[in-house]
Amino acid sequence: MPRRISIIEAELAKLSLRIYTLRTREDDVQRLIDDMKKLKDSLGAERSDLEEQRRLLEVERQPVNRIPDEILAELLSAVVETNTTHVLGERWQEGIATPHSRWPQVPLSHVCQRWRAVALSTPSLWAKVMYRESLSGRQHDHDTEVEILRLIIQRSGNLPVDIDYENPSNFAPIGDNQGLTCILRAISSDLPRIRSISLKCCNPRALGGVVMLVPNSMPNLETPH
Repeated sequence: MPRRISIIEAELAKLSLRIYTLRTREDDVQRLIDDMKKLKDSLGAERSDLEEQRRLLEVERQPVNRIPDEILAELLSAVVETNTTHVLGERWQEGIATPHSRWPQVPLSHVCQRWRAVALSTPSLWAKVMYRESLSGRQHDHDTEVEILRLIIQRSGNLPVDIDYENPSNFAPIGDNQGLTCILRAISSDLPRIRSISLKCCNPRALGGVVMLVPNSMPNLETPH
């Protein structure tokens, strides 16, 4: 029996040594894995930085990004005017526009950093507030629209604001002028800045409802029509 115990003790010692050796090797391998992961992350970060540098150079190479800021501002203004009067009305009438695409200057300011900087530094781009009621019958998030309109009016700086409102429906009831209500909610604290209001309604009853919504306290109003 004592001899058997000695054998067991010796075997346990051998197993403990092998376990210790394997654990040490595992720790070494884990450190190697950690170092390799750090190296991989470092290489990935360096590659991403180089790719961003390449992207910026490719963007800068495009002709539109070589024109002066003042020319770009004129182009953005032309796009807003054209998109609003020709394309946007049709898209909103078909019910496929979004609250942001209702006002094209908003997505234009999200194209890239330079376009955003130019758009935000051009108050005249935001000084015309347009709203066309939808013919699709879809429901709108008017609170979201009010917040967007407030942002647009804020970005117009201290410039006079022109309001262009249209209700193309031939069957709109008197109270169905939610768009104009949104505009007036958004500009309620800046009524003196309203320079002109253009109201277009196909239905005389709807026009009567619109006129009733227009506030009286607009001292700088020049051209209501």
